[in-house]
Amino acid sequence: MSPKNSGPTPVPFVYKPSEKKVLAQLTAFANRYQPVHYKNDIILEFVFTNLDSRYQLVMGVTDCVVKSADFVDFTTQIEISFDIFEEVAFKGLCIKEVILNNDCQINGAFATIMAFEDYFDLTKKEIIKKATLNLMIIQWMMIWMVMSFDVFWGSIAGIVYSSLMPLLSRKFLLTFYDRLSIFLVTALCLLGLVAVDETLIVCTSYFLFGAMWLGSCLTKAPLTVHYKLGKFGYRGYYNQIFLDSNRIITAMWGVYYLIVTGTTYLLDVNGMRSLSGILNLLIPVLLGLVTVKFVKIYPEKRKAALMEQLAAMPQE
Repeated sequence: MSPKNSGPTPVPFVYKPSEKKVLAQLTAFANRYQPVHYKNDIILEFVFTNLDSRYQLVMGVTDCVVKSADFVDFTTQIEISFDIFEEVAFKGLCIKEVILNNDCQINGAFATIMAFEDYFDLTKKEIIKKATLNLMIIQWMMIWMVMSFDVFWGSIAGIVYSSLMPLLSRKFLLTFYDRLSIFLVTALCLLGLVAVDETLIVCTSYFLFGAMWLGSCLTKAPLTVHYKLGKFGYRGYYNQIFLDSNRIITAMWGVYYLIVTGTTYLLDVNGMRSLSGILNLLIPVLLGLVTVKFVKIYPEKRKAALMEQLAAMPQE
């Protein structure tokens, strides 16, 4: 029995912005033009492949003018989808990475692309409320430091501090990880109040802390990214080098705290709690120095490798 004909297959809805919005976005982008870098007139043409439309930016001595008609011969042409253009223009996606990912086609003078960040000010940041990693770490330190002296008062301190965290949201942005920490630390401190073994609570806290960091690496923006957006703005979400370097750092610290879970338990149950405390103070300091060195070297090497790849591409 043949299936009943249900009519034509519905065409999935694809959002296409109006020409008014496209022009508004192009105008906002053109307003970021930096005439101080002017060398000669440049006709930068955008062909939006998903809109089947094209526009030109006339980059002159004093300003940049958007044209939607009366086109002239372009100097450089970029064939790109409009959504990717928006990410490049306003959300921090690097045009050079777009090229290497084959998400756009460059025709004409390639030199314009090499100086893209100079011609247009792409460093403007959104004004956002800052998150601070210290607020979240102090919660956990109530368990690691205060509870080691007295389980009861350490538990009380952890609960009180966690309860005050929402009040700080008037000044600081509380991330998902701040709120998750409030729940986890409070739960562990409640266990301390009902006389659960201190070693078990501390080791569980190390495990949960490490799992939180390591688990965040499976998301688009790992944990540390959320605490650096005050410096980079939301554009950091679209900077692949920034995301990759933070993913490595976050994974490194996550693995460390998972390892600490086992070493702390073994040392504590064998009567070497003082050694455990010393190691858990010294090793994070050393790992912190490694982190500082890494964030200085890795992004620069990635940028240098990116520039080498671009320089090796055929240019007109």
